[in-house]
Amino acid sequence: MKKKIVFLFLSIFILTGAALPGKDKFKYFRIDKIISVSGKIIKIKMEDSYRKNKFVIFELKELKSNEQYDIEISPQWFYGLEVAEGSIVEVKGSLNIIKEKKIVIAQSIIFEGEVFNFRDKFGFPLWRGKRQGFEKSRWKGEGRRKGKR
Repeated sequence: MKKKIVFLFLSIFILTGAALPGKDKFKYFRIDKIISVSGKIIKIKMEDSYRKNKFVIFELKELKSNEQYDIEISPQWFYGLEVAEGSIVEVKGSLNIIKEKKIVIAQSIIFEGEVFNFRDKFGFPLWRGKRQGFEKSRWKGEGRRKGKR
């Protein structure tokens, strides 16, 4: 019984991240950390992601404070924005600070008065398709596999 309690305690301790020294290792979208940044695109680059897609990343220099941000936009195949280095954009997204580097996961970008959305109001990526249970009702039978109940 004592072994089960110790194992349960250690599992909870590790899963909550309390045992990890660098809790700010991973970037993810958080609604409570949304900011707006206006700035000039210094560099546009591509980075590999965990699913073998290339992600579009902007290096952005804020206009007011001259702070530098990395803006994570979307996979290259979803990205349809025609901007160049030197363009002025306004980005709304979730701020992550990893190893003292400011990274914003873009929810939307305003460029030349047009709004380009990359995530919905809950922060889910628009390139992922529809989420089950929101657009379709699972209780009415749509989306069930034939022959299975």
